[in-house]
Amino acid sequence: MSFNPLSAIHKEHKLEGHNYIVWKQNLDIVLSAEEYKYVLTTECPPEPAANASAAVKETYRKWCKANEMAKCYMLASMSKYFNISIKNRAAKSLAFRSIMTKVMKEGTSSLPASYQQFKLNFGMNKRAYTLAELLTELQSAEDLMV
Repeated sequence: MSFNPLSAIHKEHKLEGHNYIVWKQNLDIVLSAEEYKYVLTTECPPEPAANASAAVKETYRKWCKANEMAKCYMLASMSKYFNISIKNRAAKSLAFRSIMTKVMKEGTSSLPASYQQFKLNFGMNKRAYTLAELLTELQSAEDLMV
């Protein structure tokens, strides 16, 4: 049995919540090596019409396959805690869709109005957060809104 460095990176650096930055760096390495990373930054091409060229259909098929594989790598690299907390396949799908579509529009300078309390608390605390701590705080704020 041969040693697979990608598998080792993937197994040894599971997302635990506090280690988001390291997890993301390792996920980027794995997705880049497997040539799937582009789906994180490239929109899905429109579904081709029935009369579309074979090249257009193949581009769409490859993007969909790469997207599915990227999602599988992400799920596989999350700790059991994350997988247990998301009880079923429908909830996992919804959570993943939420993660993948949560982006700020270009040129936006702030969080939406629904985060007003978070912004107020953040400003009053005057604490220097690491990216991982900030993500945890934002997730907690979002959980309170639901």
